[in-house]
Amino acid sequence: MALPPDVVAVIGHRNPDTDSIASAMAYAWLKGVEDPDTPYQAFRLGDINRETAFVLSHFDLAPPPLLAHVYRRVREAMVADVITAPVDATSYEVGFLMRERGIRSVPLVDAAERPHGVVTTRTLAELYIHEAGTFTLAVEPPTVAQVLRTLEGTLLVGEPDRRLSGRPVIAAMTPALMRKHLQPGDVVVVANRTDAQRTAVQHGASALIVSGGIRPRRDVLEEARRRNVVVILCHHTTATTMRLLRLSLPALAIAERHPLTFHPDEVLSEVSPDLMQDRHGVALVVDEDERLVGILTRHDLLRPRRRRVILVDHSEPSQSVEGLSEADVLEIVDHHRLGGLETRSPLRVYVLPVGCTATLIWQRCREVNVTPPPAIAGLMMAAILSDTMLLRSPTTTPMDRAALEALKTLAGVDPQAFGVAMYRAKTDLSGLSAWDMVTGDMKPFTLGGHRIAVAQVEVADVEAVMARREEIVAALEQLCAQGGYDLAMLLVTNVLEEGSVVIAVGNTRLVERAFQVTLQDHWAYLPGILSRKKQVVPALAAVV
Repeated sequence: MALPPDVVAVIGHRNPDTDSIASAMAYAWLKGVEDPDTPYQAFRLGDINRETAFVLSHFDLAPPPLLAHVYRRVREAMVADVITAPVDATSYEVGFLMRERGIRSVPLVDAAERPHGVVTTRTLAELYIHEAGTFTLAVEPPTVAQVLRTLEGTLLVGEPDRRLSGRPVIAAMTPALMRKHLQPGDVVVVANRTDAQRTAVQHGASALIVSGGIRPRRDVLEEARRRNVVVILCHHTTATTMRLLRLSLPALAIAERHPLTFHPDEVLSEVSPDLMQDRHGVALVVDEDERLVGILTRHDLLRPRRRRVILVDHSEPSQSVEGLSEADVLEIVDHHRLGGLETRSPLRVYVLPVGCTATLIWQRCREVNVTPPPAIAGLMMAAILSDTMLLRSPTTTPMDRAALEALKTLAGVDPQAFGVAMYRAKTDLSGLSAWDMVTGDMKPFTLGGHRIAVAQVEVADVEAVMARREEIVAALEQLCAQGGYDLAMLLVTNVLEEGSVVIAVGNTRLVERAFQVTLQDHWAYLPGILSRKKQVVPALAAVV
């Protein structure tokens, strides 16, 4: 799902765990209560795990929608209310539309709203420059109807769908000189000189345009009809008539016939270079059926409307949503280390060393005197149970215990029984591939110039996982290759026995130095190690 422009996205980290999902949902609810005029919505950045699915199902809540990125899309910068002209419009009609509406480009569309080209002020300027040279209607002959519309004329002889393709000529000479200079098919502009009108009709003119509004004599019209010469009467002066005749050219003749086209859901930053290099600086936005839905110009790129996001349970860009650098981060609510995020403007940061982000959100509820409904309270309770490993993790603080005590009453759930049920759902790895194990709850870190991937699974039977050690080692090696990691490791944690097996590939010497162990066949047992955040990452950071 793409993020709607007006929505503030509340997001947890990639490879979301229960705290990431629950805290995003709970904080989006709390922000909506605090600021009802702004739409807040929780999103997830990956598939939910088995434990989270169990929690959401228990409280009858749907998972947040998946957010692919927060890059701006073409549809958010384009002008949707496009002023267009019909595909058979004249250059004059398009130019007049530009002047009347104060615009610089006009797409030409057919009855199905499919564009056939675009006329810009540049193409109109090039038409005027072309007037300085030899001008002819032959390249894109206008129809008589188009000439009539441009001149605001009256058709006296001829058919409106006929095309005029000769040279425009002003009959400002004697009949003798006219006979010498006229060529077959010329379009002759003349005033109320009957001799010049008759000469034009008799010597091969395709059309006679009579300026000044004075109707030709009947015999001239009869001869024009016999010779199949079009006769048009207009009220303009001869000079004005000549200028307008040149503007009766079909706009399609001067249009850019192959303009840039974008789809509304394309990422704006990816198409911007093409738009900046385009000589017209304009692109048409079309849907799957090639129908025009918007127009995008260089000027539109100067009015950026950045996405707005709130980060929960993380602050490292490598763990966050694609395109974060193009968004405005409004807040961070987290219980991890700060990960080097740079922001454009000041923001609210609520970071404390507690066992769970949901504990901090509960504290915010207390600060603003808001009581969450049972389902939201249950989500926060489940997050605390998950992140503190049923309060056994060394990250557990008195704040976590106090929050759990308050939330269990609001949720109406026994945390001990519920925590055991969560643990069973989480540790059931049947049917889970080795790749799923090493990527399902994996977080990337950059420590001292080393790229390190730390994954974790909680199990009730470590031996069952260790029986698949070769598969897991292969999956970790694949992870290193695909992600460019110097070290990839999987913690296989048994909360009840309060210890973890580490399986690692790559620069495993870092693991050995951090925990004072020797890896045999890529693994070692780490007694008392349960927390990735408080025990594993700090230990690795200390040795690098």
